[in-house]
Amino acid sequence: MNACDELIHKLTETLPDICTINDLIKAGIVNHRATMEYYRKREMGPPFLRLSARKIYYPKSGILKWMRENSHACQKKSNKKIQSVLRKSELA
Repeated sequence: MNACDELIHKLTETLPDICTINDLIKAGIVNHRATMEYYRKREMGPPFLRLSARKIYYPKSGILKWMRENSHACQKKSNKKIQSVLRKSELA
């Protein structure tokens, strides 16, 4: 199992079924709210549910699928960065 698979497995266990942007930041998937806004506007990110202008939720299944589909990007990151994300998700 490579580091990306390990991260996805860990997130499978720790993420709530419906995530907020804060959940994604806390898990180390993104660093800032603006990142997810950028992905949404360009239709590059995971599927999301917009309940109002300010209430946006991400189903865990969509996040994990998005991460698997973009695992090539994950593999390009250094192992040090991935290990840092894994440690952050363990703290949650």
